Amino acid sequence: MTDLQCPAKFELVPAGAPAVHALRDAGGAWTELEALADLHRGETVVVSVATALVPFLPEALRPPARWEVDADGWRRLRDAAGVQAAGPGAGEVVVVPANEAGWEDLQAVLGRRGQAAVCQCQRFKLAPKESFRAVPVADRAGRLREQTGAGQPDAAPSGDAGRPPR
Repeated sequence: MTDLQCPAKFELVPAGAPAVHALRDAGGAWTELEALADLHRGETVVVSVATALVPFLPEALRPPARWEVDADGWRRLRDAAGVQAAGPGAGEVVVVPANEAGWEDLQAVLGRRGQAAVCQCQRFKLAPKESFRAVPVADRAGRLREQTGAGQPDAAPSGDAGRPPR
């Protein structure tokens, strides 16, 4: 598999559900999905799984299942409540406080490209005379993570606590 900078996401659904690809080989399922990832960078691909293949698939690939792959490897995706989300109702927008969402979910909202990914919601959080260009994206992302308490349901978002005084 080539180096994927933009992730490819997969939703594995039962046969008969609307899909753009049908899984053909239970034994080579991971290889087949990796080949699809190279073709569908930055996209979500819905893959139907024939009922006859299901018993031969690894448990993790049995529908409904959601996966993402990029240069860092494979990750199983779950919804904000920690429940695997796929099939009917998948793709629904669920609004939760940032501290109840995972860090990956918060980053998915901002995206991997464009101004939101660069800004990391820090433009108006910079100290007076602090240059936006002088603070690297990774540092801005770190500040956002600390401010939101993303992935820590018991943490209260810091709100203005991390904001410099005016």
